[in-house]
Amino acid sequence: MKINYPIPIRAKLVIIVLLFAIVPMLVLTLVWYNTSVERVAAVVRFGLEARAKEIVKQLDLLRAQNPETSQTLSLEKAVGPRTAALTGRFLPPDASTVRSLREVIILDGQGMVRYAANPTWEGKDYRAVLPETLPALFTRLLEGKDAQSQLLSGLFGREVRNRYLIDNQYWMIHLHQSGNDTAYSIFVIEQDVSRGTLDIAGLSILGITLLLAIVATLLVYLIISGTTDSIRRVTRGAKAIAAGKLDSNITVKSNDETKVLAEAFNRMAGRLREMIARESEQKQFESFARLSAVLTHDLKNAILSLSFLVTNMERKFDREGFREDAMRTLADSVGNLKNLVSKLSDPLTQPMEERFEGDVSQLVERVLMRTAEQAGDRYQITTELSPSLVSVMNPSAIERVVENLIINALEAMPQGGNLRITTQSVAPNNLIVVMDTGKGMSPEFIRDKLFHAFATTKKKGIGLGLYSCREIIEQHGGKIEVDSQEGIGTKFRIILPQVMPVSDAASNDARDNRSQALPVEGDYVR
Repeated sequence: MKINYPIPIRAKLVIIVLLFAIVPMLVLTLVWYNTSVERVAAVVRFGLEARAKEIVKQLDLLRAQNPETSQTLSLEKAVGPRTAALTGRFLPPDASTVRSLREVIILDGQGMVRYAANPTWEGKDYRAVLPETLPALFTRLLEGKDAQSQLLSGLFGREVRNRYLIDNQYWMIHLHQSGNDTAYSIFVIEQDVSRGTLDIAGLSILGITLLLAIVATLLVYLIISGTTDSIRRVTRGAKAIAAGKLDSNITVKSNDETKVLAEAFNRMAGRLREMIARESEQKQFESFARLSAVLTHDLKNAILSLSFLVTNMERKFDREGFREDAMRTLADSVGNLKNLVSKLSDPLTQPMEERFEGDVSQLVERVLMRTAEQAGDRYQITTELSPSLVSVMNPSAIERVVENLIINALEAMPQGGNLRITTQSVAPNNLIVVMDTGKGMSPEFIRDKLFHAFATTKKKGIGLGLYSCREIIEQHGGKIEVDSQEGIGTKFRIILPQVMPVSDAASNDARDNRSQALPVEGDYVR
């Protein structure tokens, strides 16, 4: 099971100090202790062996000088003063034996004691006179079974030769058997005092190690406390900045990297405040610029309609019905200009557009009268308007869409051409189709830029007309489609529902399904 519990940095550092300081020192101390005891034992063993060889050498020398000297006298001269170490507590109080750390016991080939600290043992079987555990140990040694002492159990345990535990004390016992005519088994015994000394040294090292580790842990804890406090302040400040509180200021007292980090966060927060302020101003400016561009586009269309009317006024002023159409066109243009002025007066509050049932064909006729019919004799205009096409719409907005498409078609044919406008019903939609024989558009432009804001092929265009047209049609639950070929012409098709959409989501789904079922009209007007 994974535990997602945050461990403080201080605790991590304490654990690191314990793992990488105390534990290695303990291991090194144990290894040193084990190795030191073995080396001291080897030195003592070498000394005991040298002592036994010296005794044998002295015996040979004495016999060579005086062959008739008794064995007892020869051993006393070869060994020297009688000393007691292991068997000292078994001697009588009046014994003249010297108390020391080393003792020599010599047996002959039949196991009789020939030399010992206690002269009363000489001439007797060692199994009968030697105290307690010594007979059994001597027997094993004489049989070649060199028992060994386990220094430490476990991973670091090592066996030390010639080292034995007797009476809760460690003793080094070396057996040397002489190879001369009279075979002697010389036991050189010495108390192992190195272990106690090494124990004290080992404990001292362990104590010093623990003390140093505790001091190091405290120092690390004190040193890191300031750093962790600084990191905690930086973390809280960073979280506050991430939560949007850009006026937060991180204060760090230390002079390490955390201060640099805190200053970096403070600078970042200051720059973010400046960027947000500039972005707010930029958004306000962009909103005003976009609104101005939209209004400028609508104003350009109204001026163009009036321009067409003025251009034809000299030639058609006396024609029957022209004045009535001209007055109607002027009234519509004035109405559009009033709407533009109201938008400029209060650009932040846009009025809700009312929608009601209206005749699509009549709407198209009104737009044709103030645009295409006033454009002049350069254009051949054909219409095919089906009667009684009723849709729920805002007539003013749909008129702006149709007007924009017709003016774009006329501007795409500067040398003249054919303009065809049709309306028809394909239940549950009404269609408005505007086709021209102008320059056309490339597939790349249609795919990447058409219906995008500020994208246009005109040298003096703004690029908001078709963008606004698509927004208006989609707000009505409809769709606008385009087919175009360069050098042949362009066809726009407006799809308007005949009824008010139930909801935005439902109208979008229904509009997609209906658009897939619509029939494709004929080829371009050539």
